[in-house]
Amino acid sequence: MVSADVSLGGSPLDTVATRNAVWVLTCARRCSSLQSSAGQLVEVASLSGRVIRRFPVADPQAFAIGNGAIWIAHLLNGTVTRVDPRDGRTIATIHLTLPKPIQGNDHDWEFLPSSISFGNATVWVSTARGWIAEINPRTSQLITTVSTMSEDNATATGSHGTWVAEELGGLGFIPRHSQRLTLQRISEAGQSVDVVGLVSGGELIWALGSFAPPADPTKSADIITAIDARTGHIAHQTQFSGDYSFAYGNGALYGADFSSGLLVRVGTDYKVHRLRLPRGSESLVAATPGAVWATTSSGRMLRITVTNR
Repeated sequence: MVSADVSLGGSPLDTVATRNAVWVLTCARRCSSLQSSAGQLVEVASLSGRVIRRFPVADPQAFAIGNGAIWIAHLLNGTVTRVDPRDGRTIATIHLTLPKPIQGNDHDWEFLPSSISFGNATVWVSTARGWIAEINPRTSQLITTVSTMSEDNATATGSHGTWVAEELGGLGFIPRHSQRLTLQRISEAGQSVDVVGLVSGGELIWALGSFAPPADPTKSADIITAIDARTGHIAHQTQFSGDYSFAYGNGALYGADFSSGLLVRVGTDYKVHRLRLPRGSESLVAATPGAVWATTSSGRMLRITVTNR
């Protein structure tokens, strides 16, 4: 059941759920060009769906929330800004560059931050150029950059360290207070898994991927690998099919299929429970107590009431 319908005023880029709100980063102008785009950071009350506030954002790409601040990655200018969530004021700007150029010319020093995450009092910024950067949220200073083997190097942080999606390399892991990345191959029944996304929740790291190469090229055979964030051991693996986006909340992992409008819930029993999204082809962006949130192609966000069954 749809209990709220919110106009975002732009295309959603990234979403973070907090205890009482859902924050959405949008793009409204020049979104598909190589020029600096413009959008907003929108705060929505998680119970009522009412828009609380909107802040303008230049060159929006992705964001995270932690240590009393909002951390926004800006793709084209290679920066991360620390923003006060009360008034949208920029407190600090962190300029990022690659430790060494990609091809050997000046333009290839650009970091181009593509995603960002917060956990265990650390901000991690990814670039689709084979590096991740660690920022100290207390000082707003760059701590280090770590080389990764993949370009699609999204991060998620658990209780003992940070995990990195390393595609065919599986999972990278960086222990707390360390700068050393180690790789863990992910497979199921002897078949390698191409890890392309990570979600943290419930003392688990949920690695999202597909078989490489697929056992049957004519079928979509994707897999969710639940990893114990404390030990690094695989707790369970679940196969599914579809073009899903995922979010964690309400003690479960939720996924929405872009093409079929199907909503799935993976609970503590690791079983996949399927529900139909109320309006077809939405994509899941967040989960809050008693609800999941999905966006539409027209720039709206729906609050969908769910139960834990």
